[in-house]
Amino acid sequence: LNINIKNEQLYKFAGSKAVNEFLSVMRSRADVHQEVIEIYSLMVKLAINQTDEATFSKMNILFKNNLDKFNRIGMHQLFILLISACNRLESIDKDKYRRISFELMKQMVERDAYSAEIYIPMNLATFRNIFICSISLNEFCWGENFLDNYIDKILPEHRDNMYNYSMSRLCFEKNEPDKALTYLGKVKYDMFALKYDVKVLLLRIYYELGLYEQAYSHIDTFRHFINENRLLSPRKKSVQKNFLKFTEALLKIKHGKGISGISKLRSEINVSDSVVEKSWLLKKAGELDKAG
Repeated sequence: LNINIKNEQLYKFAGSKAVNEFLSVMRSRADVHQEVIEIYSLMVKLAINQTDEATFSKMNILFKNNLDKFNRIGMHQLFILLISACNRLESIDKDKYRRISFELMKQMVERDAYSAEIYIPMNLATFRNIFICSISLNEFCWGENFLDNYIDKILPEHRDNMYNYSMSRLCFEKNEPDKALTYLGKVKYDMFALKYDVKVLLLRIYYELGLYEQAYSHIDTFRHFINENRLLSPRKKSVQKNFLKFTEALLKIKHGKGISGISKLRSEINVSDSVVEKSWLLKKAGELDKAG
């Protein structure tokens, strides 16, 4: 697990006949470790070809059927790997792999494999991803239960901010932007690890509430924040800037600057692979198109 996955010898070994022959011998002997070794061999193959649906499917099924053969560390590592694979495979079929990812997350939580050891807190990004995935699939009850029962699994200094941010997201997805704004106002985002999430959500709330002056001011402030952050990668800067560009264009149309160009804007959003909240942007563009 600690080996560099780009190691050429590992590539050659994973693709060699030796692996299949070795597994064949183990199957013939009904070796108790056969499935475990096969899962790890599939893990290497999936790392080499990260969008191989057949390899992912085979590994996912084998893992689900043999969960009890792994300790907490092993389960945690493999759950994270499979969930990461789902994120990449969403480029092939977003709905299918978002649902598979959610089912893996549920199993990971149920098995208490959200961290490698019981004394290790749940990673903040892991908590965020599980919660957001649940509400994006309208699994609101499950998401609320997860929030209530697992918020104390993250580090204490993040709990209040994470709870208020999560409640804001939940209210927003349930079409309650006023409540969402109230909860988000309780987040001390200067001390919060998910600053960009908070800023993106705040702009979406302003848009839904028709708070145009606040929205335009927020866009300007957000752009300066992105440009001045030297630690943000070019890729992440691009996805945030594109979100601001598209939202600003939608605001101008919604604010009464004319409907012309909405079809072109929808096309630009649709083909962009470097933007956050793409589904929401397309939904808002569609609403404006119908209204026009």
